This record gives sequence, structure tokens and C-alpha cells, in this order.
Amino acid sequence: MTKDAAREAYQRGMDQMGMNQFDPAIASFGLAIGRDPEYAEAYLARGLAFTKKHSYGQALADFDMAVELQPDLPGLYAYRGNAYRALGQLAEAAADYTRALEQFPKSQLYRQTREEIYREMESH
Repeated sequence: MTKDAAREAYQRGMDQMGMNQFDPAIASFGLAIGRDPEYAEAYLARGLAFTKKHSYGQALADFDMAVELQPDLPGLYAYRGNAYRALGQLAEAAADYTRALEQFPKSQLYRQTREEIYREMESH
């Protein structure tokens, strides 16, 4: 029952994200997490909603929980890398993009983004 309720709240949050309703989405993902504290996808999704609001610190906390619960979630390291980059934590961002490339070695986007981060690091 609680896993089904968690999935319902998660899906509602995804629908809200699709309509750019980030605050309600954050609340829905929070409800999903409350019903299933090990719901890694809900932490990832709430982290994405926080990044849409430029709340990168809160996003990182959720991405970290998702990594702890399910480190092989597709896209997780790239999303966390983006949050680190937005906060100016370039070494952490580069490390996460390296992890993302380990998951998806053919991703030109991840490779290009990591190279951009390396250039930013050199210029600072």
C-alpha cells in the first residue's frame, strides 16, 4: 500500500514537473519519499525540481541520497554534476561527469560538458 501510494505521489510530481509546477512537484516528491524513504527515483526527481528553482544546495542533498540508495540511476551523476557546477564546485562537477561517462561512455554530451568544466577550472 505505501509503495503504491509512493508511486502515485511520484507520478503526480512528474506530471507537475511536466507543467513547470515546481513547488507542487517538490511537495509530491516529498510525499512519495515520506511514504517510501528508499525511493531513489523520487529523490532524483525532487533534486531536478530544486535545480529548476535554482536551489542547488537542496538539489545536492537529494542527489546525494539518490546516490546512496541507487548509485546506478541513469543521469544521476550528470544532474549532480550540473548542481555542483552551478555552485562553482568545479572539481566535484568534473568528478561526477567522469562517473556519468563511466555509465554512458558513448555520451558526447557528457564528454563535452566535462571538457567545458575542465576549461572553467583552468581559467580560475
